[in-house]
Parts: sequence; C-alpha cells; structure tokens
Amino acid sequence: MLLAAGADDATVFFVWAASFVGASLAIIAVVALIYGITRTVLVIDERLDGVVVIGQRILDNTTPLFDLEQTAKLAETARAVAGQIQEDAGAVLQTVVQNYRG
Repeated sequence: MLLAAGADDATVFFVWAASFVGASLAIIAVVALIYGITRTVLVIDERLDGVVVIGQRILDNTTPLFDLEQTAKLAETARAVAGQIQEDAGAVLQTVVQNYRG
C-alpha cells in the first residue's frame, strides 16, 4: 500500500512538473510573440511616418503644377476673350470709318 501511495505521489508530482514546464514554455512563447508583434508594429509605424512625409512632399511639389495648370486655363480663356474683343473693335472701327466717309 505504501508503494502504491508513493507511486501516486510521484505521478502527481510528474504531472504537476510537466504542467508547470509546459505552462512556463507557453508563457515564454506568448511573451516572445507579443514582443515580436510589438516590434513589428513599431517598425510599421516608423515606415508609415516616412510614407506620410514623402506624401506631403509630393503634395507640396504637385500643388504648383496644379496652380500652373489653372493659370494656363485662365490665360487661354483671356486669350479667347481678347481675340473676340479685337474682332469687335475692328468691326466698330470699320463701321466708324464707313460712316465718316459716307
């Protein structure tokens, strides 16, 4: 009977020790995974900051191009209006000259 009790205690101790080692290894694995995830998130955040800076530089460099395009469209409109004014002024001048001679 004592031998059976001793074997049971050894079995309980073995199961407890194995569970303790397994839980310890699981905790170490979880901590390592959390550390790896945290490090990866920090690297992604750093690189994202770089992307945002580059995006802002692109925006700063393309804004003058947009303004230049708007100015070119406005100049084209002004040129068309000036051409129309020139045609109208020529017609008025021709009418004045005809009335003066006539």
